[in-house]
Amino acid sequence: MASPMKVAVLGLNPVSEHVITLLQRFGFHLTCIWDRDIEQARKACSDHGIDVDSYFDYFPLSWKDVLISPNVELVFVANSPSEHAEVVVKALSVGRHVICQTPPSVNVEGVSRMLSMARYYPKLFGGLCSHFRFHPALGRAKELLDEDFCGNVVMMDMRIACQSLIAREGYSWKCSHIAGGGALNIYGSQLIDLIQYLSEERIEEVYGSLNTFYNQTDAIKGYRSVTSDDFCSAQVKCFNGVCASFVINCTLPEGFLFSLSISGSKGHLFVENMNLFGQRKGEERQLFYKADVTDTDYITFFDAGCSRMLSWLHGCLAMPSSSESSLKDISGQEVKDSVSMATFEDGLYIQRVISGIVRANETRKWCHLKEVES
Repeated sequence: MASPMKVAVLGLNPVSEHVITLLQRFGFHLTCIWDRDIEQARKACSDHGIDVDSYFDYFPLSWKDVLISPNVELVFVANSPSEHAEVVVKALSVGRHVICQTPPSVNVEGVSRMLSMARYYPKLFGGLCSHFRFHPALGRAKELLDEDFCGNVVMMDMRIACQSLIAREGYSWKCSHIAGGGALNIYGSQLIDLIQYLSEERIEEVYGSLNTFYNQTDAIKGYRSVTSDDFCSAQVKCFNGVCASFVINCTLPEGFLFSLSISGSKGHLFVENMNLFGQRKGEERQLFYKADVTDTDYITFFDAGCSRMLSWLHGCLAMPSSSESSLKDISGQEVKDSVSMATFEDGLYIQRVISGIVRANETRKWCHLKEVES
């Protein structure tokens, strides 16, 4: 029986801290948690029962020290998006599998470097934390689309309403759009990937509007100001004629609300938070998936998709030659083989769409993705 894969997490934030718990739950063996705040990283290791001294001669002062350790096989990259390209390229070059938190980078050039290195080492796994794909309700929606429940899909509409992405935090990369912060980068990257996953087609043309309503907070004031968007509205056109739109509103006092509607020639699908409904023309509305929880926040929503994603990853890395393996998430539900994590090639596409929306916001014109440097 193969020993558990040794994993290191680079960067601490609410999402990565939850991923740490899930990694341990799924049988991955954590050997190090690293962050720029060394004391915070030490505390996180202690809280999660990780004896770093057993794997390192000294507590790593740099993420590079973590990557070169023989006690690291898989790296979860969750530090600043401006560092993602450098970390991912280095990790792959020293033979480590990589999962990168979204957004993949801060520009197209950075993701291009990640993709080039991943292609150079095809036996290593490299992918994005694309947990929306693995959400049970969205996975069931994809199955129904494949079964032609909606017929010819013509429109998708997605909406997220949540609390501020910076909340009561001090100044960080999340406060700057060019550093990878903002609604479009953090949530938009997941929705762009979801449009591709559900429609099986890529976006050709985009238009968008970005707004920053709150330039300062109680914790961020004086000479510093927030430049990342807390509201994003985008419309896209795919090559196969499907139109899609998404609105991300990060101005709520608390909570996380997600909705999706898909309209086709034969019927419609609706995802309201974590539940899936469908209705064909002339028929009653049906419930296709009901979540076990009623009140949701982002961590609950994230957990539903990420637990299935890590189950898929565990099986993929444990049985790399088997594509027909039957995988189950933590609740015992089967994870379909048709879903897989987004690759760095998908990441390059996502980054180009983000860049196109930013350009459309600046020019107030539709932007064809051919205009965005690849």
